Amino acid sequence: MKIIDARGISKSFKDIKEDKPVLNHVDFSMEEGEFVAVMGPSGSGKTTLLFCVSGMDTVDSGRVLFLNRSLSECGERTF
Repeated sequence: MKIIDARGISKSFKDIKEDKPVLNHVDFSMEEGEFVAVMGPSGSGKTTLLFCVSGMDTVDSGRVLFLNRSLSECGERTF
């Protein structure tokens, strides 16, 4: 059973002059009982990805499902 299912998530941060893309159409999923490591160089978007799939930050586009429920439709006390 999929615990987390993220499809096509994109996230950028506003700079003084322009938007800085951090995640660009990223797909990520995690099955029940699975251990996952997120690895990459500094500044590659690891923390941003984890914040987005945990619901601590919003995505600009795409969808994140937790137990088949969209995080964008949930409040703080949904689960």
